[in-house]
Amino acid sequence: DTKTRTARLNDNIRVIYNGRFYGDYGDDDFKPKNGSIRLLDNNNDGTYDVAFISDLKTVVVESVFTDDLKIYDKLNVDSSVSIIKLEEDEYEIYIDGEEAKLSDISRDDVLSVAISHGVSPYITVYASRNTINGSIESFNESEKEICISGDQYKILQDALDALYAKNKDIKIKSDAIAHLDINGRIAYLDAVSYTHLRA
Repeated sequence: DTKTRTARLNDNIRVIYNGRFYGDYGDDDFKPKNGSIRLLDNNNDGTYDVAFISDLKTVVVESVFTDDLKIYDKLNVDSSVSIIKLEEDEYEIYIDGEEAKLSDISRDDVLSVAISHGVSPYITVYASRNTINGSIESFNESEKEICISGDQYKILQDALDALYAKNKDIKIKSDAIAHLDINGRIAYLDAVSYTHLRA
C-alpha cells in the first residue's frame, strides 16, 4: 500500500528468498517488484530475525518445449525470464493449486515464477488460465487500473510495457481479452473484435 513503515532487522537476519535460504542478499532483494516481504521475530525482542521474501516474475507462455525443459515468454520485457530453463528435480509447477507437469502448461497461460537465488536456483511456477472478455470502459494509468465491463482490475507494469513496446495503447470502448495472473491482475491484454468474442 502507500504507507511507509519501519522495522528493526537483526544484523544476522536469515533471508528466505522465494522459498530457499539465501545468505548473499543485498538491499535490492528487499525491494521485490512483484511480491512481498514477511518478517518474523523469533524471541519477541522487537527485532526481526527472519525475512521471507517473495518476488515473482510474470511470464505469458509463447511456447513450451518439454524435451528441453524450456518455457518461452510472450511478453519479452524481462530478459531474465524470456526463456525459462528448468533443471531436473529443481522445479515445481502448480495449476489451480494442484501439482502439475511441464506438459500441462499451455500457450497463453500466465505464469507467476519464483526463482530462488544461489548456485542452484529452484524454480516454482504457479499457472493461471483465468481470462476476462469484455469492453474496456476506463483506464487509470497512474493507479494501473482498468475497468472491463463494470469490474476494476489491476494491470501489471510488465503488461503495460509489453503493449507500449509494440506501439499499442489501451483504447476506451474497445473489446479485449484480459489474461489474469494468480492474484487476479491483468498480465496480458489482447484487443479483439466482437465477432472474435462470439466465436
